[in-house]
Amino acid sequence: MDELNPDKFFVEEANLDVEPSEEAPPVNSKAKYRPLHSLRCYQIACNAFILDGWQRSASDDGDQRVRELKSTVLENLGAGFYSYENSEKARYYNQARAALGAIVALLSSSHIKRDQWSREISILESQVIPACSALIRKIEKKYRERP
Repeated sequence: MDELNPDKFFVEEANLDVEPSEEAPPVNSKAKYRPLHSLRCYQIACNAFILDGWQRSASDDGDQRVRELKSTVLENLGAGFYSYENSEKARYYNQARAALGAIVALLSSSHIKRDQWSREISILESQVIPACSALIRKIEKKYRERP
């Protein structure tokens, strides 16, 4: 696996050239379709979660809770993205941010863990959590402006 440069978080556009099946409903050209992967916060989280530490933790039973929280982050980002109501979006994104905070707290709980996970903690604190917070602010602003 190639080393990920944390200073250059990016996601290449997914190949969405899929042949439509005969059973697929016609595509409404006026509808705005955005895949989950277009959500910048989701992109940053996915890139953060493929760093080496996360690969190591896949085989370490002691990090089960951290793996569960990682899944919680991605699940809530997806649920928020596909929610219709802004209040629901904000709730899911807040839950994702809370899970990110819990991950950082668990990984920082001892000097040994903090040293082992320093790069991952730094990315979470400097990239992922701020992206999630910005997303929440944006949604809350829309919610307040809505009549």
